[in-house]
Amino acid sequence: TSIAPGESVVFMETTAANFPGVRALFLSTWFGATPPPGLQVGRYSGSSVGLSTGSDAVVLYNPSGVVQAKVSFGASPGAPFRSFDNGVGLNLVPISQLSAVGVNGGFVAATDVNEIGSPGRVASLVISEVAPWSSGSAVGSDWFEVTNTGALAIDIAGWKVDDGSSSFAAAAVLTGVSTIAPGESAIFLETPTAATTKEAFLAHWFGSARPAGLQVGAYSGGDLGLSTGGDGVSLFDATGALRARVSFGASVANPSRSFDNGVGSNDVAVTTLSSVGVRGAFTAAADATRIASPGVVATLPTLTFSGFVFNRATRQFVQQVTLRNDGSEPLTGPIYLVLDALSSNATLANKTGVTGVRAPFGSSYVRAVATGATLAPGATATVVLQFSNPTLAAITYAPRVLVLAANVAP
Repeated sequence: TSIAPGESVVFMETTAANFPGVRALFLSTWFGATPPPGLQVGRYSGSSVGLSTGSDAVVLYNPSGVVQAKVSFGASPGAPFRSFDNGVGLNLVPISQLSAVGVNGGFVAATDVNEIGSPGRVASLVISEVAPWSSGSAVGSDWFEVTNTGALAIDIAGWKVDDGSSSFAAAAVLTGVSTIAPGESAIFLETPTAATTKEAFLAHWFGSARPAGLQVGAYSGGDLGLSTGGDGVSLFDATGALRARVSFGASVANPSRSFDNGVGSNDVAVTTLSSVGVRGAFTAAADATRIASPGVVATLPTLTFSGFVFNRATRQFVQQVTLRNDGSEPLTGPIYLVLDALSSNATLANKTGVTGVRAPFGSSYVRAVATGATLAPGATATVVLQFSNPTLAAITYAPRVLVLAANVAP
């Protein structure tokens, strides 16, 4: 009924009667005697539903019939049978990348060497920040940040980067960083003199208080360059498969603020600019006119839910949700709790609004932390949800947390 942030679940095409046996066979085939604890496996069935090995698609709808996610794929290859891998998290696109052992958590099934996939595992990178104006600073080099939002380390040996043209043929090789650990953010500088520019970058942003373990790599070559008039960053793996991409508009100056994608979106236009105190952003140690958060991506709050209680006086169902900041950085409001895919029998009576900028659109949300307020590490905030539910049927929804800048709407 719900999928937690960062969680991956599996859905199998089978009837309700056959599901227990099919599920058990799936788990034993892929994991043998040690299936991962907590892996959720669901099912679906229908006379007109079936995935073709000749090419097909998967489309997910919410209860109102609105498309929430969609991918298509071509013909399946012969043995070994490899799943179509969208660990990069693209949406509304054809998927051509096939699972490979060691890539995005791919592995060989425990009892069938001819099956390769990564059920329940997703290794994902996002381009979490871009500073296209940095070549005009004392650093003398533009830079971008890559964050591993998955649960597995990702080997980026041989990966390449291009700008908004998104061309693998024109892309430059990333150097200086070979692996990015889960939750880690790494910086890449556009420079042919990696060691010298890295030193200038660290001194500029951190002075003498440099973060231990921050990985800083480099790239250079060709016509690659990030424009302050608007551009993009595209990451390709060693095979040429697109793994992450963002675009951005014109940069602002005085102060210059990085484009902040700390929310972890992929294949989108990033419009949020870094603000001091939001998702770990700060002013550069050597230049008060530069604001960014290199190496820092704030962790979204974890959620705890009470049960639903019926209020006889208001004829509404009430639920309490607690948000806890388990990260090491304070989170500055506004922080919103979004209710995606809310069951059609219920409406959120005390909603603040509905999403119109952050897809999925049309989802009701409440403001959990006010604009300018801070949720310190370890601190909690509580919101009370009030539902109108005339039919008294079960209330279901998929929770989502948004930590946004003050001038950015959900």
